[in-house]
Amino acid sequence: MRRWLWAVPLLALAAAPVQAVPITWTLENVTLDDGAVASGWFVHDRDLDENPVTDWFLAVTGGDVGVFPPFEWSNDGDWHDAANVEPGSLGWLINFGGLPEYGYGGAPRQIRLVFHGELPGAYDTVVPLVLGGLAAECYACVPYRMITGGQVRSGPPPGPSPVPEPSALLLLGAGLAGLAAWRTRRS
Repeated sequence: MRRWLWAVPLLALAAAPVQAVPITWTLENVTLDDGAVASGWFVHDRDLDENPVTDWFLAVTGGDVGVFPPFEWSNDGDWHDAANVEPGSLGWLINFGGLPEYGYGGAPRQIRLVFHGELPGAYDTVVPLVLGGLAAECYACVPYRMITGGQVRSGPPPGPSPVPEPSALLLLGAGLAGLAAWRTRRS
């Protein structure tokens, strides 16, 4: 019995829940139907149930600048919503919205990125955007311009690497101590 005691910390470490690391998704070749181009990035954290998009910077330039002048969305004061679209519709939607004073007739300016499913939790993954339909830039959806091409690519979040949780370090230390004790008793 005691010779298997060292395995308990290792089993606890193996059974510990794995936490996803926030992933930065970069827009690539995103075009709109009037010739505009969207660029930027957003950080998605799969561990967050409510508002999993934690940081972002998106910009749209070109196209019909009379109706849609160049615009930027970022998390410094603007609002956003990240939610699942109702079952039976196109897929997973992230809606980035600007403040109403930047809108058209008082309506906030939005850009909606739509995907066929939830974003995966792996680096260097390419996910195509759903084109048309809800995937558009608009002022409360009147007027609007459709997204006609593009994808997002995943990568590590900006800034330093995340620090391991103290409980994970404690479990690792207990496992190493168990291995050391087992090794000294064995010899």
